[in-house]
Amino acid sequence: MPINKYFTLKDDQKVTVEELILTPVSTMITYNTENIYNDLYFRIEDQNGVELQELFGKISGYNSYIRFIALENNITKLRVIPYPYCYWNSAIYRKTAV
Repeated sequence: MPINKYFTLKDDQKVTVEELILTPVSTMITYNTENIYNDLYFRIEDQNGVELQELFGKISGYNSYIRFIALENNITKLRVIPYPYCYWNSAIYRKTAV
C-alpha cells in the first residue's frame, strides 16, 4: 500500500516513507533518507500497543527497508514509529521516537 509521506528531522534530515507491503509471510516498510546523520529504523505497533517483531532490514540512504513478521488477522490498526538507531546502545534508543 503506497504511503509516500515524508517528514523532516532537525538539520534538514529528510525521510520519505514509500510504502507498507503486506504479504502472508511478512510486513515491510520501504523508505528513503537524505542528509541523515544516524541510522533510522522504524517499529510497528498494533491497535493494542503490541510491537511487531522485526526480522531484518537494509539501511542505506536510498531503498532502505525493514521487514517484520506477518500481520495476524485480528490487527485492525498500525502505528509506524521512527527512531534513531545506535549500534552501541540500541536498548536505550530503540524506545525513543523521533
